[in-house]
Amino acid sequence: MQDESWYLHIEDDSIEQGDLFLNVQIVLPRYSSRERNHYELNADSFFCNIIILTQTCDIAQAKVDTILACPHQPIAQNDGKYFIDEVKTGKRLRYLWLKGLNDDKANMTDRLVDLSRVFLLPKNYILDLAIEQKNRLRLRSPFREHFSHSFAHFISRVALP
Repeated sequence: MQDESWYLHIEDDSIEQGDLFLNVQIVLPRYSSRERNHYELNADSFFCNIIILTQTCDIAQAKVDTILACPHQPIAQNDGKYFIDEVKTGKRLRYLWLKGLNDDKANMTDRLVDLSRVFLLPKNYILDLAIEQKNRLRLRSPFREHFSHSFAHFISRVALP
């Protein structure tokens, strides 16, 4: 059995940074240009797993109407040991590795969080998901802080051409 110290088992409808939600519908706008200064707006929709990035204090104190989240997915066997080792050691800043969990309440393989894909979702939608997915996982401290710092480090790096 893997060490569960990375996660708390949540059995309520609270929302905090580090909450993992499964099978969340994401809607992304798609713009197409027809003529100069005229754009047509459409949308694409897909489902993915997400982890909440918005700080818990901002959610609890009702300072936000939207919730920032990143997708997470199982690490595939074809990702390659070298790639995974680089993610685990922090050499691939775009990604964050989350340890899996296998106990009597949850069975989750190791996860890969893509910090370059960020979704801004309505808080009410996430509140509804929290009611639907009352039994879910939440990153414990200090892993939650590591997740937040990893995102901050990725997004604040100086990118030169």
